[in-house]
Amino acid sequence: MFDYPERTRKDRILPKNKVYGNAQPSNAVRRHFVSQVEQIVWRNVLISETVNLPSRDGIEGIQVFELALKTGDLKEDVLRSLDRAIPWRLFFEQTFNGQVRFAAA
Repeated sequence: MFDYPERTRKDRILPKNKVYGNAQPSNAVRRHFVSQVEQIVWRNVLISETVNLPSRDGIEGIQVFELALKTGDLKEDVLRSLDRAIPWRLFFEQTFNGQVRFAAA
């Protein structure tokens, strides 16, 4: 994974029901959350105050989330639901069995 500056650390668990409340996913997507995602952790907040870089091109910051997966596969509709639920630019670190896969929204 990336070595983000310490002052960007958040390390807060995001309950799945928060995502459900904000994104209103279908029952099928909820099943994917339950069967594929062990835990969602809000790892880092990359904004001008934490990385000492100015905002550019309308991008105020990037939120980094770790998705600890139960399986090696994650349906794209789960990422879309997270993107709808969280009104920021997002970077996902998907972890499974010591491996990491990245996605951005």
